[in-house]
Amino acid sequence: MNSFFRAIPLILLVLSGCARPKQYLIESVYRMDQQPSAPDYTRPNYWAALPDRKDAADLVPTHSSFTNQQARHP
Repeated sequence: MNSFFRAIPLILLVLSGCARPKQYLIESVYRMDQQPSAPDYTRPNYWAALPDRKDAADLVPTHSSFTNQQARHP
């Protein structure tokens, strides 16, 4: 009987996975004629990282053997 009461949380967990998934309704309308223009990759502000810019891509973990070797490689 004691093992039955220990199994109740497991049984509830398994049965909760059998519940019907919630359905979500997207209220906005997607229109092909309202797409944003393509990014202009000739401008630096469209890039997350560039070799001549100091940014998060240049960071390495502290107290590790990793070093920033970006300047050594063209």
